[in-house]
Amino acid sequence: MNGSSPSDRLSYVTLVGGDKCSLYTLRCLIESESPPAGVVVVDQSGLSSRLASERRVIRRHGVLRRLSQIVVGLVHRLLDGARDRELLEQIYPDEDQESLIRRASLQGVVVLKAEAYHSVEALGFIRECDPAFLVCDTPFWVEKKVRELVPPAMVIGSHPGVVPWYRGAHSAFWCRYLGEPEKNGFSIFCIDGGVDSGPLISNHYRPYRGELSYRGNDYVLLEEASRQIVQVAESLTKGLKVESTTQTPLENEQIRRAPGLLDYLQFRLKERRRQ
Repeated sequence: MNGSSPSDRLSYVTLVGGDKCSLYTLRCLIESESPPAGVVVVDQSGLSSRLASERRVIRRHGVLRRLSQIVVGLVHRLLDGARDRELLEQIYPDEDQESLIRRASLQGVVVLKAEAYHSVEALGFIRECDPAFLVCDTPFWVEKKVRELVPPAMVIGSHPGVVPWYRGAHSAFWCRYLGEPEKNGFSIFCIDGGVDSGPLISNHYRPYRGELSYRGNDYVLLEEASRQIVQVAESLTKGLKVESTTQTPLENEQIRRAPGLLDYLQFRLKERRRQ
């Protein structure tokens, strides 16, 4: 199968968001030897989408917890925002969404901008592409009706954390905070209906970098995960089998939320003591 020509290869569709990390994955895929047949871009950056997202978070975690998380975001930007932005400029190419979409189109990759992956338009687009599998790098939920468009365990995603131990938000923060920096890293897995809980393809352990902020560690892991997911996609397009194993144990405590203000202050105190 390694010697298969491009016309013999299995096709796939990529689902991405409009953020730098997602677009970087798209860039890596379209520059690879096995680019996607189609791309669905969902960019819910408008005010109405933001408010709807906030309402969902508040329903899950409560008003006080969400306010605490917002304060953490503001304080973090004040203290570490400059070095985070500098890191982003170093590791992610300066190419906007429209430029990348034009480049994909010139390579024959069909691109759809949609409100949601499960919209009627997006579902029809994916069906028309008739993919053997999906590759996802997105902050948005991939609904069951989308996942069912391809065979089971053929929706490939990544996470900047070592699953099953650190699932959910800001895994680099939590493994450092809880004294388990050896569990810092990223994972490639098959997306299912849970939170980063699908069959595991590979874990990749990386040292926590103390000279970076916890978000900086996230960015570094996301960049490497993008390149790793390209390798998985290339193997699948050639018809090669990619082994996966069931994640175990799966426990609710492994699903981490964004840190609140008390978590963040304790984290910074611990970091200062390490210096």
